[in-house]
Amino acid sequence: MSDAAKDSRLSSLLYALENERLCGYPSGPLFTDAIEQALAAIVVSYEGIARRRVQVYKGGMTPYQMKRVNDFVSSNLTSAITLKDLAECVGLSVSHFCSLFRKSTGRTPHYFVLESRITHAKSLLGGSNRSLLDVALSSGFRTHQHFSRIFRRIVGVSPREYRSRH
Repeated sequence: MSDAAKDSRLSSLLYALENERLCGYPSGPLFTDAIEQALAAIVVSYEGIARRRVQVYKGGMTPYQMKRVNDFVSSNLTSAITLKDLAECVGLSVSHFCSLFRKSTGRTPHYFVLESRITHAKSLLGGSNRSLLDVALSSGFRTHQHFSRIFRRIVGVSPREYRSRH
């Protein structure tokens, strides 16, 4: 059996991708893009395609690039945001963008977008009596369930509990 066939990273990523497909892609294209990037990186390392040494970037994104990414995410919260969209807004390739973004923020682009959506949702929950579904949709989530699960993971309480406390 080859090393690739025994690699738990591959099976975990493929399982996550299949689970996402079966659930109707509730996390959106950014999540699947990130999984595809991770799968590609693993496959390339096994197939020996990456013969040249990988260039390591010491810095990260410039403050101007980070501002462009922030502005892009803020103005497209309700849209499906892809890695390609984010990379194009700062003029980088997808893989280069992912690498520099992680160095700059310590987070994946997917998690960054989720945090931005949750921050927006918190502002909507605190100042209105809008339904949780309306808040979820206005914050870029496709379903109430996905919104509630991510909200609880990031904030530590459910959206309903958050609203009652604020």
